[in-house]
Amino acid sequence: MDHTIVPKKLNLPWKTDLFKNIIQDLCIVDVVLLDERKTPIWCISSSVSVTQPHHSMVSYDYDGDHYSIEYADSRGKIHIHLIWIPDNKHYVITCIEVYISLQAVNEWFGTSY
Repeated sequence: MDHTIVPKKLNLPWKTDLFKNIIQDLCIVDVVLLDERKTPIWCISSSVSVTQPHHSMVSYDYDGDHYSIEYADSRGKIHIHLIWIPDNKHYVITCIEVYISLQAVNEWFGTSY
């Protein structure tokens, strides 16, 4: 079982010449999806919020609060499942789901599924 540890709370620090602050439960997601020739099919870089899921989730591996990150545009969507481990003060990414739209697949590969 491979799970990735995120060693701190997910938030976005910012500052100007006069002010600075931290936006809680917000981060930047950068994703580059490559085809078999290692050519980028889909590239995203976007701010996303960290939220608690709308439905209950169960983990038999970790005890902690469940969170999710979601991103979607016309080419596809990404869903990331995380669990906050309070004793260690870190998140564990337990699942990353990537969905590509059928239209994007057809355009990229010249098919008509």
